[in-house]
Parts: sequence; C-alpha cells; structure tokens
Amino acid sequence: MRADYDPGEKWQLVWHDEFEGSQLDTKVWSYDLGQGQWGWGNNEWQVYTNSAENIWLQNGLLHIRALRNFTGNGGYTSARINTKDKKQFYFGKIAARMKLPRGRAIWPAFWMMGSVSDLDPWPFSGEIDIMEMRGGQAHEFKDGDGGDKKIYGSLHYFNSLANGHVAYGEAASLDRPFADDFHIFEVEWYDTHIIYKLDGKAYGIAQYNGVNEMHEFRAWPYYLLLQVAVGGPDTLFTGKLMPDDSIFPQTMQVDWVRVYQTEDMMQKEEKPYQRQGITYNVSSETLEQQGESVATGLRLDVWNTNGFSVTTDKDAAEGNEATVLRSDGSQSWFGVGYTMGSKVDLGGYRFLTLSLRTKSQAAFKLGASHSYGSWVYFVPGHDPYGFKRDGQWHTLHIPISDFLQPEFDWAHVDYPFALVAGGLKGPTEIAIDNIHFDNKSSNPDDYLLIPKATEYYFEKDDRLGAADELKGEMKSQIWTYQGFERTKATANCARGQECTRFVADGSGHWFGVAYAGTSLTKLQGYRTLEFTIRTRSQGQLKVGMIDEDGQEFWFKLQNSPQALPRDGQWHTISLPLSDFTGVNTKALKTVFALVGEDSVPYDIELDAVKIRK
Repeated sequence: MRADYDPGEKWQLVWHDEFEGSQLDTKVWSYDLGQGQWGWGNNEWQVYTNSAENIWLQNGLLHIRALRNFTGNGGYTSARINTKDKKQFYFGKIAARMKLPRGRAIWPAFWMMGSVSDLDPWPFSGEIDIMEMRGGQAHEFKDGDGGDKKIYGSLHYFNSLANGHVAYGEAASLDRPFADDFHIFEVEWYDTHIIYKLDGKAYGIAQYNGVNEMHEFRAWPYYLLLQVAVGGPDTLFTGKLMPDDSIFPQTMQVDWVRVYQTEDMMQKEEKPYQRQGITYNVSSETLEQQGESVATGLRLDVWNTNGFSVTTDKDAAEGNEATVLRSDGSQSWFGVGYTMGSKVDLGGYRFLTLSLRTKSQAAFKLGASHSYGSWVYFVPGHDPYGFKRDGQWHTLHIPISDFLQPEFDWAHVDYPFALVAGGLKGPTEIAIDNIHFDNKSSNPDDYLLIPKATEYYFEKDDRLGAADELKGEMKSQIWTYQGFERTKATANCARGQECTRFVADGSGHWFGVAYAGTSLTKLQGYRTLEFTIRTRSQGQLKVGMIDEDGQEFWFKLQNSPQALPRDGQWHTISLPLSDFTGVNTKALKTVFALVGEDSVPYDIELDAVKIRK
C-alpha cells in the first residue's frame, strides 16, 4: 500500500500519521460533531459523527465515509476530524496521500485553519485549502468548473478594501476521476508564498510577500482538517446541486498525512536587543526610578467585563507590584488596553518590552490599537521570543517591525498597549509588568533607515565590518515565484565566500527581486549604486528604486559591452544616483530591485551590491 514519496532533499519530517492500528489517535485528532451553524457555514447537508460507520482505520488506511441515512438529521452522515489545540504547524510542506470519493455534491477536503480562530474568527484567522473537490460531472455545473476530475487549492482571508472575505484559488485536473487511484496532495507553505502541488508537480502559487492584506498566512500556526461533506441546493461550492442518492456510500481513503520543514523553518532567529535611546514608559517602576516617568493620565480599559477582574500582585517582575488579569472562564474572551483618552505618538520606537507570566493555554495577542490593532500573536506550542507558559516571569523584547499591519500609524495610537485573550476553556490568569517602548533615537533622521558608512552593502561578504550596516533592518523580497528560485552560491563569487544566484525557467513570464527597509531609507550624501553581476542569459534586465510615494525609476541593463556583457564573467556596474530621476532618494521604500522582463530562462549571480558616497 505504501508508495515511495520523496519530499526533496531540503525537507525534514517533523510529524506524521500513517494510520496504523485499529483506532484513531485522539491525542492528535478530535471529531467535529453535528451540523454546525448553518450547515458548517456552507449550508451542507451532512451530519458529522464519530460512528464506526462513518470513520474507521483498517489495513493502514483512514476511511471517512458519507452515508445516505434517512433516520438522521439532514438525511446524510459523514465525518470530519481536526488537530485543533493538539497539533499545529507554522510553515512547511504539508502532504497527504489519498483516494477521493466521487459523485454529485460530494465535497472531500484536506485543509488548514488558523490556530487563532478562537481569538480572531474566520476569515480573520485565515484558511488554507490544500485540496477540495466539487464532486460530479463537469457538465452538471453551470460554468463547467467542477467534477470528479478536478481539485482546487485556495486561500481565504479578510480584505479591508473589500470589507470582508476574499478567496484566491488554483486548480488541477486529470483525465480520469481522482477516485480511481491514490494521489498526493500537498502545499509548500513559506512566509512569502504557498505552492500547490499534485503528485509532486506544482500547479499554482499564491503570493503574499509584501501584501499587507494577507498577513494571516505568515503570522501564526495552523491546524489540520480532513472531511467528506455533502452539499445541497444552497451549498455554493458544490454548485447548489442536489446529491445523487444512487452513488452512496462514498469513502475517502487516507494513506498518510505528513509535515516536513526546512532547517530555516525550524530555527527561530531572535533579533539582538540592547536598551538605549528614548523610552515611553507605560507601567515600569524600575524605569521610573531611573528618571523615566510613567506616562501621565493612563487608565486601563477593560473589554468584556463579565467574570473578569484586574488586581495587583506583590510577586512582580520588577518594582513592587504587577497587574494580574483574571477570568473565571464564564466568557470565551477578555481584553484590556492602556489609554490616555487621546492620541499617543509612538513613532520611532523600535522595541516593545514587557514581562509576562501565565500557565494558561489560551491564545492571546498583544500590541497597540487605534481604529484597528497591530498585534503579535501567542499560540500554545508556538509562543515567540522564548516565552514559556510555566507560571514564571519572562521578559520579552518585541521588535516593532514584527507587529502585523505594516501600514499601522504608530504616530497616532489610542491604546499604546493592549492584550486580548480568546478561546478560554476555564479560569485564566495572565500577569503583566514592566511595559515600555524603547530604542528611539534622539536624532530625527534616525526615524529613517540611514547608511552609516561610506559604502553600504546589501550582499555582504566576510571582509565587511559592522560599520557597513544600516541603522535598522534591510529585508529581501521576491516579487514572483512562478518558476523562480533564489539560492546562495559559494563558488567563484566576486567578493568573499557567498553570493546570490537567481534562476528562472521562464514559465513565470518575468521575475523580480528587491531589497527594502522595514521603514524608509534615506540615501542623503550617497552618489553611486554599484553591483557586481554575471550571467549568460539573453533576456531583458533592469534595476531600479521605488520611493515612499510609489515613484520609480528603472535602468535597463542592455546586452552590450557598454552595459552588461552576457559572457558568464563578473562585471561591476556603477550607476550615478543622479540618473535616477523622479525618485526621492531621501525616502526610499525599495532601495534596489532587479527585474527580468522576458519569458525566457534566466541564470544570474549577484554580489557586492552597495551604495557609495
């Protein structure tokens, strides 16, 4: 039964269920039961059960069977299982080998939900559909889009411009029904994009790098779900078709479910912290003793006061007392926020520092808020910044750049600190102390990202020192992933031991890579953009900059001896910044971008990209 599966050299197995034995592992999986609200939100007709008629293990396979059941509510029974609160995953390759059911209105699915769904309900929590099928014959659907030979992969999220739920999907088809044989359905989930694959071959890519509206897919872990649903006349996904009672029962067989991650995904890099500069003190007694006064007029607002209290505790992280937030569990959530009743300017601060203590397994988020919030999320099993739910104090230094909503206006904040907990399943206690913002420079220019040295390198080599850095953080971006890959090269680089290689197979029709600061970059006093590049690729190339207003300028690297010979040798290109007309180099959003404009293969190596005075 087991088929060979090669996830790829870079992927390491971190969790799997091979469905051996005779019973479902309930330490990992839970059953969804009943009809849910409005037919699980989709006007589905089935009732989910944990009956052995609907779900069982046999011969190393998980079976989920939909039955026509005239005695049950809705007339159909089936099963759905999930790993909520038991197993959750944050990036990786998530794959399952399955044989699907078939038939009109049958809806098998292998998918993921954001683990903060108790805190931020769908669609705010996000949804990743690895595989869904609209059962039936293609001609039965009004648009011809569906049937037993076609599957879909989709993302669901909240979009503020649409003021609601938005979905983005990809599809793959076969010349025979998916019920005829086993297939491997998978996604590769990165912090910038998701690749959909069927039997190891990519059939779609969803990108969200730099898209503020899609932070759901890079901010928290997700849990798994497996199901066979039955649609009805009001079920949009299954075409509002009536089930064909002659095809029942229908069974989905699952050989295995596996999760892989790369070494980079398993490593959690923390940003270095050293307290310095100007401080905004919310509640720290120690800083007050050092001359940093607490902001005057702050009060603590409580949201959802039922069964909730705020007290103080002498067992403090610093000073004489801490603030303790307690819920008796009668409500599913609570929230608090410090406010002055007027706007607070937190622009330029680089870290939020606070101390936390809890044993609670509730998910919570903390951050700042005005008309909407900018948050960092804490999910049991995936808490950031080394935080542990062990009942001990932990002091956290959270970079402001880690908070969601990059467009959040930190200069006009109603609540400089807020904490919201959700999904409470019993009494909950969270203690907070020592809250303050810091690392704000007294130099107004430091609100921008400013190169300090006479030369600043984007692609650094091992001979460059700490002086050749920015007063902030520079991040690389990829603008399209279709047929494109960025890797490190270590052989015959122009400088040092490493350079960067970009390879595009042409299927994406273009590619783009860029370097951008976490805030604006100011290049005052700099005169030249310089980089070293080699390639034999004949496609059009251009480099450019983009400022805060979206104005951009591009310099085409023509295939000529005067510009860029395509001879596979290293060449250094120097471009005067004065030639980048129309771009405000004192407020750059993208400091360097490289774009290939043609539907042809590219193989390019880049090294020693720098700005010179």
